[in-house]
Amino acid sequence: MRRVARRDARYMQSSVAGVTVPDALIQRMAGVKKDQARAEGKKISIELIQQLREIEGVHGVHIQAIEWEEAVPDIVKEAGLYPRPEVEAGSSREA
Repeated sequence: MRRVARRDARYMQSSVAGVTVPDALIQRMAGVKKDQARAEGKKISIELIQQLREIEGVHGVHIQAIEWEEAVPDIVKEAGLYPRPEVEAGSSREA
């Protein structure tokens, strides 16, 4: 699966409109053992969501786990999105 994960990232980079996959991320996945690829993918997703939450003006994320939909609830919870974060009225982070 290690090669598949890297291959999938390269495919997204070259063939999916609007998607950019940094080479560092492709290399990160390439260095992961087969039995840990899914866990690393979840970890990367959670890290990216946490980084996006810190950017003013970002009001949400779209999580799409193609052919791995059962991973979404774990990603949402581990990224701190469930239960839904409370925001103050008038806050720039208000959803």
